[in-house]
Order: sequence, then C-alpha cells, then structure tokens
Amino acid sequence: IEQLLLLIIRCLVILLVVLAVCRPIVRFGNAKVFNQRGQVHAIVILDNSYSMGFRPPGAGTDRVWDRALKRTLELVNKGLKQGDSVSVVLASDPPRALIRKPSLDLKNAAALIQRVTLTDAGTNFGKAARLALEITGESSFVNREVYLVSDSQAGGWEGKGHDPTAWESLSKLARVMMLPTRDGDAPNVAVEWVQTARGIATVRSAARIQARVVNRGKQVARNLLVTLEIDGEAQGSAQRVDVEPGQGTLVTFNHIFDKPGVRACTVKIADDRLPADDRGYLAVRVRQNVRILVVNGKPNPGNPQKDAGFFLQLALSPPVSPGGEPAALEPRLVTASSGLGGANVRDYDVVALSDVASLGEGDRRLLAEFVQNGGGLILFLGSRVNAGLYNRDLLDTNPSLLPARIGGQQSEKANLDPATLDHPALQRFRSAQDVDVATAQFNRYYRLTPKEGEKSVRVMARFTNGQPALVERSFGLGKVVMVASTADLEWNDLPARPFFLPMIHQMVAYLASGTDGTRNGVVGETLVKPIPLGEASRKSFVSTPGGNRTQVRPLVDERGAVVTLENPRTAGFYRLAVEGGTQDVFAVNRDAAESDLRALGEAALRRLLPFQGWSWVGLNEDLLGAVNRSRQGVELWRHLLFAALGLMVLETMLAQLFGRRS
Repeated sequence: IEQLLLLIIRCLVILLVVLAVCRPIVRFGNAKVFNQRGQVHAIVILDNSYSMGFRPPGAGTDRVWDRALKRTLELVNKGLKQGDSVSVVLASDPPRALIRKPSLDLKNAAALIQRVTLTDAGTNFGKAARLALEITGESSFVNREVYLVSDSQAGGWEGKGHDPTAWESLSKLARVMMLPTRDGDAPNVAVEWVQTARGIATVRSAARIQARVVNRGKQVARNLLVTLEIDGEAQGSAQRVDVEPGQGTLVTFNHIFDKPGVRACTVKIADDRLPADDRGYLAVRVRQNVRILVVNGKPNPGNPQKDAGFFLQLALSPPVSPGGEPAALEPRLVTASSGLGGANVRDYDVVALSDVASLGEGDRRLLAEFVQNGGGLILFLGSRVNAGLYNRDLLDTNPSLLPARIGGQQSEKANLDPATLDHPALQRFRSAQDVDVATAQFNRYYRLTPKEGEKSVRVMARFTNGQPALVERSFGLGKVVMVASTADLEWNDLPARPFFLPMIHQMVAYLASGTDGTRNGVVGETLVKPIPLGEASRKSFVSTPGGNRTQVRPLVDERGAVVTLENPRTAGFYRLAVEGGTQDVFAVNRDAAESDLRALGEAALRRLLPFQGWSWVGLNEDLLGAVNRSRQGVELWRHLLFAALGLMVLETMLAQLFGRRS
C-alpha cells in the first residue's frame, strides 16, 4: 500500500507538470468569449456627474474625475488593440452618447474623452444602462464589453436609478465590468436649497432669505461660514453655524430691497472637497407691493360680522405702527353680488371672491386667462353662492377652473385638523406654538368633492371629520384655492382666531408667487417665462452662467407668448433680455441628492444586482490584467506547478518515512 501511494503521488507530479506545460485556462461567466484574433466592441459608460468632482483626502488636487479619466484612457489606449472599436456613454442624468456608432479610431476616441468635462447634473445608472443596452443591441460585433467607470454613488443605484432588469439584459449581451474610482463614503457639506420665507418680497419690507445647509459626513461641521450675495455683491454679515452629522440647519438672512425687479441671490459656504454644491441660487422678484382684488359678494355695512369682505380687507391691510415697515399688501375691495364688479383682474396679483353668487361668461374667461398667466385665485363660499352655476360654469366647462365639485351644505360641527396641513403654504401652522388652528370651529360648510384623476388637484387641509376644507388646483402658470366655508363669522369663527391673519397672508403669498416658481428650477428642468404678446416678434436673448449669449425665439400658444429655457445643464443664473421689453432672471440649482457621497462597494452592489454576468475591478486592482482574465479566463499553470512542487515535497517525506520503517 505504501509503494502504491508513492507511485500515485509520483504519477500526479508528472501529470501536473505536463498540464502546466499545456497552460490550461478556466473561463468564467456566460458571456461570449473571443479567440486571439477576435474583435471587441467596448461600450464605456463614463460618469460625469458633479459628485465626480470630489477630491479624496490624500489625493492632493486630484479629483475622482481625474482617476476616472485615467482608468478610461488606460482601457482605450492599452486594453483595446487595432481592429477593436469603442462607444462612449456619458452617464450624468439624462445620459447621452458621446460616441454611439462603434469607432475604430481609438486615438480620436481617446482625444474626445479627454475633452469631456463634469456637468452639474446628478446620476442615474439605470438610464445609463438603458442607453448602453440600445447601443449594444445595435452592435454587429460578436464580442461586446461594457465598462462602467464611476464613483459608484449609492444615489445613482437606488431609487430612480435602480433598474436591475436593464443591467441583467446588458449582461446577457456583453461582459459587464464595474470600475469604481472611489472607495467608501466621503465627508461633504452642501447648500441643499435657498428660498424666501414668505414666498414673496416687496420693496422696503424685510425679506427673509432662508437656506438649508446639510452635513453628509460623519463628523460635526463646526464654525461653518455662510454668506449671502445679491447680484454678485456680499450683503449683511456672514453667519457661522455648526451642523451635526447627517443633519441640516436653517440659516436665515434678513434683507431689505430698495427697488423692485428680479434679483439674483446666492448663499455660499466655504469650499470643501466638493465645491460644486457649496452654493445655492435663488431668483427673487421684488415687487413694489402685492395687489389683491377682493370681490365682496354679500356686503353688510350694518353688521360687519356677516359682511363677506370685511374681515378679508381687515386682514390684508393691518394697521402699521409709526416707524414700522410699509404694508406689503395692497388690497382693493369691490362690491358685486355676481361677477367681478367691472374690475380688470389683469392689474392684480391675487383675486379673492367672497360669497359671490355666480360669474358671467366674460368674467369666467377673464379669470381663466388671469390664472393661466400666473395669477392666483381664492374662492370663499357662502350662502349666496349658487353651487349649480359654479359647477356648470367653472367646473364642467372648458376651461375648468374649480378644483372640486361643490355639493350640499353641511351643518355638522367640525374643526380644522392640524395633522392634514402638509401643504407648503400651510405647513408652518402644522406644529406651531404661537397659534392653534384646531380652535376655529365651523358650523356650516359645503361638501367638496375634488376632481378625480387630476394630478393638478390637491387637498390642502381637512376638517376633523375628514371632509376637505381647502382644495387647490394648478391651472396653467397659476393656482386656484377653494375654501369650503365663509370668510366672515356667519358660518365659522375663523376670522376671530389668531390663526386667520397669518393664514391669509401665507395664502396670498403662495398665490401671488405665480410665475415666480418657474424662475427657479434644477439642472435639466425646463423653465418658462411668459412675456407680453407684443414682444413675441422682438429679438430675445438668454445669457448663461458662463457668459454665453444666445438668441431664443418666443413661442406663441394658448398661454400667450412664452420664452422657454430648455434643459439647462449648468447651475447658476440665466438672464433673459427682450429688446426694449422684458428683463428677467432664472436660477438653476444642482440636484441636491447628488451631494450625498455614499458609495456602494461590491457586496452592496451585488445585493442590488443579484445575478451573474458582471465583475468588479477594485480601485487598486490591475485593470489590464482583469480585462485579459475576463476575455481569456484564468491561466492555471502557476497553480499546477505549485501543486506539483507540494506533491514532490510530500513524496520525499513519505519515501524517507516508509524507508526507515522497512
């Protein structure tokens, strides 16, 4: 038995040496592999979102983007040979093909890649996979490879970017390799958003400009300097804040504008390792005042408590103390049992109808045009309202203005439910300590049935019995809000509560914002600016944040004349100038989600993409070696020689042991 055992070991040594000389290869994956002369079509997905501008600690001035370019160029220049072809997809959202048709000119492709710059857009790896899948499906090459060069940011894989089906389909057509350019999470502090506290700003009244600063890292950001610039000039005193890990803090600047117009406001923090998200932009329209038309449908001078317009006018024009700020609101009260009382709504920012019985055809069309062009309309119902006419003339006809169908009157007592106040215009009162919205009691109100299937309709607040109290509808560039009860004390005691005045002011500010909301957007989001119809034939120009000036053509449609800023790709301020006419400013911000620099490692990514057919090449791994192994498999000759050497040592030891015993 001992001699047979030695014979088997010696035979195995000879067999392993022979196999090592044959240099066998083990292949992995189910993708097609090519022989030594096969041609390759490589599709490179290159992440050029703004998170790639992060400078890792210890990397000097090098960014993650510089690593990505280095890996991509190494792949194109050394990983591909003459006869191979390359396509390139830029993965910032929305992705686009830099080179779609397979290019055999690898030198020119490398030059194009070197000229690629970072965008201000976010990441969506699912969309990038879909585009790569289209290109792969069009390819006539037998051997296809897909390389994703990115920081493997978690936000690009999760949520909207989570599309495992696309990646699985891609892995069935090509070998897929993930080439990360950053390991682990990274510290980052960013300006998440900038806005005005009340939604509107007026001349000589203190405007509150708020910004939210978030800390995406794991350490406290201490003594962080936050500054405000208006039209490029520093304003007021800078503030220093501490931001806890994973938290955000609100920074408020009070500023008084000295003249009307559209102003460009920038909130900045000190530059960190990702400077792109260290500033936020806001375009604010500063008004001389906010003009409000109040139409009183049931005047009662002898009993103001039952006067439909008395409390509205009082709330909109509160007394100003000597030396106090000038009134920002300028209401005008007109009396009309039906219609608009002959007033021209085009002269106002907001129209409030209080217990107006009905509207004629001309008034209805005038209001529809007013709201469509960005005006705000608020409807308070009451005993004089003809529900049937409202439903017929304002809901069932085209254009339809009402957000809900007006049903019968309800006499069940109810209060406003604070838990339902999640609308931006009313959220401030949801957990307010200074006012209690639940104290207002409603003795009578209309049953409102919001229009079903309308994405533009939203219930702003409900009564404690679940019935809608306020319903909103977006219409064109403006908004319509319907209140189920009255603006006087006849059906409720709301006007006598402390909540009434700030609520009316918040509602007016929200409705008056009108087209202001279209001045502020994010990268890739279309912005629209209505202009007077008479300016449609004039030359219009838009200046980009980089200073480039291009001519745009206003579009005339059912909204009138509008200038559209299509798919802006750079964050900052865009300035519109119509010859001899409109001057305006747009603010475009980066997608705040991209500032979250959490990165997914191989194990986490395999949980999101739980299928075979893709491989991971770490940041410190040999890229070309990994590519060759992917194409040819793993050579076993070294392992076989080591195994033969081990058996030779074992044979020697056993031979000595058996010899001494015999």
